Amino acid sequence: MDAKEAEEHLNLIDDVLTRSERRFHPAPFAYIAWGLVGTCYYLEYVSALGALVEAIGWAGLGLTVIAIATSVWSYSASIRDRYTMLDRQAFAMFAGVSIVMIALKFVWNQSDLVSGSAYALFWSFGFALPLIMLGVAGQRVLLAGGIVLFAGIFAGSLVPTDLSTILAIANLLGITGPGVYMLLRRPHG
Repeated sequence: MDAKEAEEHLNLIDDVLTRSERRFHPAPFAYIAWGLVGTCYYLEYVSALGALVEAIGWAGLGLTVIAIATSVWSYSASIRDRYTMLDRQAFAMFAGVSIVMIALKFVWNQSDLVSGSAYALFWSFGFALPLIMLGVAGQRVLLAGGIVLFAGIFAGSLVPTDLSTILAIANLLGITGPGVYMLLRRPHG
């Protein structure tokens, strides 16, 4: 066996191991950042905040840039390590949801086609689904986060006048909370 053939065999074995490995390499900073982005976007719809609404909108925009950078950084850092199929699926799900939500936010800012309440609900449903899917794959903290988001949707539907506030709290607990938990539980060294 020559060196090229040996390398092909090793790459084949590495591919099989990568596809079969169920371990998940979470990106806690990305969850924290996206959770804070969503919380800012929800708070934009809370009229009781008055003059703070514009500042919160700008903070949300800045956090969106940070969340995108953090997500890409987390993805590229994971590539250096063994990046599993579950890692790829998680990144693809959250990247897809994030792109759709940013596009929807742009549409909402430019026109009245999408109401603030509808946008808030889309965001919650959009992020709850990947959290629950990853939770079913074995990531219990993310499952809990998805359930918190769904609970917020249902609680908000019972008190529609406080929908944005309830969803902001659910988003903070459901997305940022698991990110903080994963960060604190991450092995150091």
